[in-house]
Amino acid sequence: MKISAHPNRHHVSAEEVRLVLDHAQSLTQQQWAEFFGVSLATVQAWRTRGFFIRLWSAPTAEKWNGLKADAIQNLRGSLRLLTSSSRQ
Repeated sequence: MKISAHPNRHHVSAEEVRLVLDHAQSLTQQQWAEFFGVSLATVQAWRTRGFFIRLWSAPTAEKWNGLKADAIQNLRGSLRLLTSSSRQ
């Protein structure tokens, strides 16, 4: 019988990582590494392969959901700006 070491983990795709990090805050990869308390190589790996929430090297689900909410808010603002300027 196989017992999972991290039973509640779930995968965040690399595409989601890139979208969230690019739109939540305009930070460099080094600044993101400092924000999460990980190495630059870890952030680069996340952007390439994604990560599993609930592992030691990943952000908490709460922190990640907060960043996603910030990214969504920023994207909505950009869309609102683009759609309002196209009507004029």
